[in-house]
Amino acid sequence: MGGGTFMYNFRIYTLRDGSKRIIKLKEGESFKEELQRAGIQETQIFQMQLVENQSNLNIPLLYGCNCVSLIKAK
Repeated sequence: MGGGTFMYNFRIYTLRDGSKRIIKLKEGESFKEELQRAGIQETQIFQMQLVENQSNLNIPLLYGCNCVSLIKAK
């Protein structure tokens, strides 16, 4: 069964400073744990977006699938 397509859920955080954090969701992880892993506080969040992404769409994660990517907007 090689070549399957995998689905992942990501949350994109837009922060008040204009940067974005993208994090792959872990099953059973609480919102508080997710924020700790992302290294942000709830008061820093301007907007959150939940996205379901296929593995072949190549969302950029700097430190691997379970970690955070920081994108500066300017």
